[in-house]
Parts: sequence; structure tokens; C-alpha cells
Amino acid sequence: MKILIAGDSTAANYKATLYPMMGWGQALEYFAKPDVEVLNFAMPGRRTLAETA
Repeated sequence: MKILIAGDSTAANYKATLYPMMGWGQALEYFAKPDVEVLNFAMPGRRTLAETA
């Protein structure tokens, strides 16, 4: 099974030098079963939903 993450800074991966800053997507792989692959495409400063007027 694969889990694909698309999101913003709350889910993003951060470099170890920025610890303790991390997104939930970065931590998810540590809680997933060994046969689950977590692919995190989240990026800080990005939006996943279009804004509406």
C-alpha cells in the first residue's frame, strides 16, 4: 500500500537542521506498518485548494 500526501507546511518534510520543526507527513512513516510506503509531496508555502471569491 502507498499513502500519497499533498499538502502545505503542516505536512511537509523538513531538514534535520531545522529540528524540531516537522510536518505530520514527515512523522507518518514512523507510525505506518512496514509494508506501507509513505510518499510526501507536501511543500511549505503551497496550497492544495483553489481559493474562491
